Amino acid sequence: MRACAEAAALIFDLGANTGYTALWMLQAPAVQEVVLVEANPRALALAAEHLILNGESLRARFVAGFAGAEAGRQVQFYTDQTSTRGSLYRQHEKDAFAPNQAITIPTLTVDGLCQQLGRVPQFIKVDVEGAEVPALQGSRTCAPPA
Repeated sequence: MRACAEAAALIFDLGANTGYTALWMLQAPAVQEVVLVEANPRALALAAEHLILNGESLRARFVAGFAGAEAGRQVQFYTDQTSTRGSLYRQHEKDAFAPNQAITIPTLTVDGLCQQLGRVPQFIKVDVEGAEVPALQGSRTCAPPA
């Protein structure tokens, strides 16, 4: 993954969790900015802390939400709210959740992020716990299918 991201100036990290992958990618000299998108607020807060403690917060942007096929929806994100795990799908990691614990989070799209930033990423990392297809469906303009 790092080899693919090495020449990218802008990277989107969809499903950033606690930011370790973003921190790793920021070590590549060409990387100017990583946009970390994470649905679990606890994980995103830890990502911010990790990048701050490692002196990389100026090259990071933190976005709370879930990358999906369409923006502006409110979806249930299943998490026990004490860990950094979670999923859009209750059955994805049953051991991570107490029964019926969920938070409501907004959806956004890759296309919307590109429009907001006025830039297109050269690399997109997607690790959204089983919801990769909807995340990629939200990139029809910014990163169209080959």
